[in-house]
Amino acid sequence: GFGDLGEIERIEVLKGPQGTLFGKNTSAGVIQVFTKQPSFEFGANGEVTTGNYDKLGISGTITGPIIEDKLAFRAFATRQARDGFIDVVSRVRGNPSVETRESSDDGDQNYYSLRGQLLYTPSDDVTLRLIGDLSERDENCCVAVALPSPNPNAAGQSPTQNLINFLAGGIATRRPADPYDRVAYSNRGTEQDITDSGVQLSVDVDLGWADFNSTTSVRNWETINGQDADFTALDILYRPADGRFARTFDTITQEFRLGGASDFGGLDLNWLVGTFWASEDLQSVDTLLYGQDYYAYFAGRPTNPTGTRGLLDAFPSAIGLVEGTIFQAGRGQADRHDQSAKTLAVFTNNSLQVTDKLELTGGLRYTIDEKDLVSTYATTGGGCQIALANQAAIIGAVGGNVATAGSLIGNLCLPWMNNVFSGTLNQSRDEREWSGTLKAAYRWTPDVMTYGSYARGYKAGGFNHDREQTFGFNGTAFATARDNDTSFEGEFVDSYELGAKTTLLGGSLRLNGAAFLQKYENFQLNTFLGTSFIVTSIPEVESSGFEADFLWLPPVDGLTLQGGFTVSNTEYGDFTPSAAGLALLPGEKVSFAPEFAASGSVSYERPIGNFIGNASLSARYVSEYSTASDLLPAKDQEAFTLLNGRVGLATQDEKYELELWVQNLTDEEYLQVGFNGTLQGSSGVTSPTGTYNPAADTITYMGFLGAPRTVGLTLRARY
Repeated sequence: GFGDLGEIERIEVLKGPQGTLFGKNTSAGVIQVFTKQPSFEFGANGEVTTGNYDKLGISGTITGPIIEDKLAFRAFATRQARDGFIDVVSRVRGNPSVETRESSDDGDQNYYSLRGQLLYTPSDDVTLRLIGDLSERDENCCVAVALPSPNPNAAGQSPTQNLINFLAGGIATRRPADPYDRVAYSNRGTEQDITDSGVQLSVDVDLGWADFNSTTSVRNWETINGQDADFTALDILYRPADGRFARTFDTITQEFRLGGASDFGGLDLNWLVGTFWASEDLQSVDTLLYGQDYYAYFAGRPTNPTGTRGLLDAFPSAIGLVEGTIFQAGRGQADRHDQSAKTLAVFTNNSLQVTDKLELTGGLRYTIDEKDLVSTYATTGGGCQIALANQAAIIGAVGGNVATAGSLIGNLCLPWMNNVFSGTLNQSRDEREWSGTLKAAYRWTPDVMTYGSYARGYKAGGFNHDREQTFGFNGTAFATARDNDTSFEGEFVDSYELGAKTTLLGGSLRLNGAAFLQKYENFQLNTFLGTSFIVTSIPEVESSGFEADFLWLPPVDGLTLQGGFTVSNTEYGDFTPSAAGLALLPGEKVSFAPEFAASGSVSYERPIGNFIGNASLSARYVSEYSTASDLLPAKDQEAFTLLNGRVGLATQDEKYELELWVQNLTDEEYLQVGFNGTLQGSSGVTSPTGTYNPAADTITYMGFLGAPRTVGLTLRARY
């Protein structure tokens, strides 16, 4: 998200909707990063870092004048590399009949970043700042490890896992002794080549009666990825890393602002008006192909010693599934989505000083969002039409059981093997919405201020770039159809906050606290529904709680303490789920929303002879939470604490510094995201109204793990 921005001036975390002061889609808040400007005094610094996992990094900055008091520059460059945290077992490495995986680890780091700035001040009233940046990554991401099963009766492997192990030559990928041994199974490449670049021009003009700002940006982000989509050592499904699984995102934005201070009926008024325009082009190419083992695994051609057949558990030839005519390696889904979007907004934000102590703020924004999407679908080697044409034979093969036949036919009509996905689909949407804010702040003393605020936030709707379909029994036959409306609605939030900001103990203690309530409408949940990744709208989500933070400089020279905590309750409202993957959500806590989170740090600096010594220790604690959109308990993360520490020694003039650092000091083991293994069992929740029973859970659960302990040494030099 951030990349490597070089030297940072400051970071602002602004909570709650911010639509009257910032670009678009700021319904939850803004993280605003300010990089250091060029200086008219020459300066340079650099650093070299080494650490475990063969970590090696180098970076440097140089700044100074080009034309005295008129034109200055700042340039930053970095190169970073590290081995991956996951060891990969590949069944077919070196086998020329199957595309080999070149990397034996995953989650590595290998990138460089360049960033250049020019600051031009032709007069005291005009400032221009031009920024250009480029980052390129050539890394491997992401394989997943198998997680323990929640099924109390699952002493051995699941039926699908037995078949995987048989076809893969006995390699076990389920019931790991410890997922934090960090061993994963993958026979396809997970390369990711990412390019991120942009140019930004900011112009500030002091007009005397007002300040004018123009900010123009042009950005390009593109990625080419590969994926072993089944996350096993068997070659079932994959996305090739040759440009057929890629995304390109081009944006152009323009913002104008005009602001100043005026007399309003004898009161001081700080006012701001502005307009924002954005043009976005998103190209998404999604290719999902059958591997060498897809037919054997899915159609059940071989029988292993335990008698386990393929997922269909029927004779393929009896229902028209003949090897070589369907599920051929290298065939499957090949889709392309071209989306264009235009946004135009006008906004105002104004603060009125009613008395010396009372200030009122009001803001309003009107936004127009227009999106157009052209989707092109292609499917080869699928089995859906064959299954539908032979459904009478399938029903007969299972003794006339329509439910069992429906399960078999449904598995043959999964999106990537469903031939109804062909041709072109055009979609458009147009939104015009208001958002805004009202705030009141009362300064009781110069050191104590309380406030109350209301804000209405808005985030535009859009389209899903994945296959959506219907499948069911109409009373006489099974049928399937492509969903020609993949849109999701805009998201709204009403945010209320009551808080206080104080400076105490003669200025040595800064203490803030706030109670908050946020009510979301059409909450945009990004979820995996078993066969497709989609954003779906949840009618209601409510989050309420209290948070506090402090910064204290105690009467000990060089000692600083800071920290904070949040207590919150974030829940889905009651609603009627539309898919089995949403069945557990109504009335439950939202994923990635712990009830309690706290952070704190202590740092100390003091002279040591001709040097300055410094040390710091920071901690973050979170209570348990779900890491998955479907809230299945196997993907829950228990409460944990992360510790990071640093110890450094610098010369008195701070020109040289040596620092020893450690991230995740206690080597805490935690799960970032849990998900269902592709085509590997069922949770037992098979309908939108279903409930969860661990004894019926046969899924192979997979997970992306948090980083282990990393240790390193950094040497810095400044001039």
